[in-house]
Amino acid sequence: MSKSESKSLSIPSTYINQQFIEVLSKLNGIKEICKWREIKERFNIDDELLIMIETANELSILQKQSTLFRKKDNANEVLTAVWLGSILKKAKKLFFTQKVPSFTGLNQQDLINICSMSKNTSSINRMGNYLLHTHGIILIYEKSYSGMKVDGVVTKLNSTPVIGMSMRFARYDNYWFTLIHELAHITLHYENLNQVVIDDLDNEDENGTQMETEANRLASDSLISQRIFNKSDAVRYPNVENLHKIASQAQIHPIVAAGLIRNRLNNFRVYSDLVNSINVHSLLEE
Repeated sequence: MSKSESKSLSIPSTYINQQFIEVLSKLNGIKEICKWREIKERFNIDDELLIMIETANELSILQKQSTLFRKKDNANEVLTAVWLGSILKKAKKLFFTQKVPSFTGLNQQDLINICSMSKNTSSINRMGNYLLHTHGIILIYEKSYSGMKVDGVVTKLNSTPVIGMSMRFARYDNYWFTLIHELAHITLHYENLNQVVIDDLDNEDENGTQMETEANRLASDSLISQRIFNKSDAVRYPNVENLHKIASQAQIHPIVAAGLIRNRLNNFRVYSDLVNSINVHSLLEE
């Protein structure tokens, strides 16, 4: 699409730049792989052009902050960018319509305190308000698009940390590890969060950077400390009794403990019924 063609579609002149045109072209390509209907329904706008203009404008700005479009030209990246654009838009709206406390830092004890909230499954419905008013952190839940390989994202809006979660997996343990992982980025890498950090926690090959390794380590140790793991039989003898014992010692929900043990064992058959017994999507609809 040329600049002259864009003007003929009544796109505001302030939107017209090379980045916008490139993104608009990629968004148009989504229609060819049957993903457009899902995006259209999410935006709740009938006019496809209006959706593309709105989204492409957000994403052309986003390109300056992220390497998202610089790796491959494929549908997953574009869908991820659309998803991320929605998160940033919602975060900006919250930032300018509510009194957001100043962010003053987040340490490991703060992470441990947040982990303890997992004992009450309803805590995920008030987590956004808690993080906002207690720590000055914006949390946005934005449902994943089908086939999108992203669990979470973290960045900064001015000096305010912003976390986005896709809940692409409905498991309770996945929700908590993703949340604490993104919070660990804030604890460890706050100064680097002018760049957007996008996490696919199911693909260690792509996320094998030092930042990801550090965030994984801090998240795991905040949920269950290495000291507690070393004294526990929960890994050597994974049974219900040992699971509840280590969960009680760590002050977290048994399902969250089960998820960590499954990962340590690299055995995802153990506790499979338990970890699938709570559906995060259903909790958030309550």
